[in-house]
Amino acid sequence: MSILLLIGAVASAQISKTSRGDTGQQPKVQPPQPAYCSPCLFYSGDFDPSNPNADGLFNANATFGEAQVYVAIAPAVTTTVNNKGVVKVEKTATVTELVFNEGATGVSDFTGSTYDIRTDISNGYGGTEVATGNCTISGDPPTGRTQYGLTEYSFECATPPIALKAGTEYWVNVTPTFNNGNYAYLSDSEDQPPLNAYNSGDGGLWGNVGDASYFQSAYFGYTWAEAANIGDPGEDEFSIAVVGKY
Repeated sequence: MSILLLIGAVASAQISKTSRGDTGQQPKVQPPQPAYCSPCLFYSGDFDPSNPNADGLFNANATFGEAQVYVAIAPAVTTTVNNKGVVKVEKTATVTELVFNEGATGVSDFTGSTYDIRTDISNGYGGTEVATGNCTISGDPPTGRTQYGLTEYSFECATPPIALKAGTEYWVNVTPTFNNGNYAYLSDSEDQPPLNAYNSGDGGLWGNVGDASYFQSAYFGYTWAEAANIGDPGEDEFSIAVVGKY
C-alpha cells in the first residue's frame, strides 16, 4: 500500500503510484538506437501505460519537499571499448516523468534541475559522488503518454563532458525542480520487457540492472533505501537515458 502524505489542503503526494509485480525481463532482440538518444550509451525503456503494473516513484525538488531516484546502470566492458576504459558522457537525456500539474500549464519550471552520478551506493549508504551540477534543460515535451490523470513529459539534462570508467557500475539521477506546486514521478520501465530499451555495444554495454535502484528523501523519511522495497512492488528500473560515446 502506497504511503500517502497530505500537502496543505489542496494536493497530496504519494511516494509511488499503484503497482503490483515485475518480471525483470529484457527484450530478446536489440532494438535500433532511439532517435532521441544519439549517440546512445543506454536507454532503460519507455513507460507502458497499458500495463496494469505501470508505476512511478517520486523524483522532484518541489516547494514542499524533495526526493531522488538513483537508477543503476551496468558497467561497460573494457575489452569491447578498445581497451581505453573510458566512457565519455555528453549529457544525460530523455528522463521521463509523470508530472502533477497544480493548475499550471506545462512544466516550464524545469529550470534549476540537477544531475548526480555516483558509484558504490548500497542500502543506507550514498556511495561516492562522481559528478554533480545543474542541468541545462533542452525542452520538456509531453511524450503522449498519460497515467493516473498525470501527463508524462521527457526532458534532457545537458551536462559538461564527464569521463567515466569502463567496468564500473554507476547510479544516475536527474531531479527536476518545481517552483509552482508541481511535482513528478520518475516513470517505471521494468514492469514487462521494457519498450525500446537500448544497451549500447557488443553484448549490451551499460545494460539495465533490475532491483538495484535507490531512493533518497529526508522528506519521506528514507536514507538511500532500495527502491524495490519502497511503496509498491516493482520499483526496480526507471526510464532514463545516457548519451555519450566510448
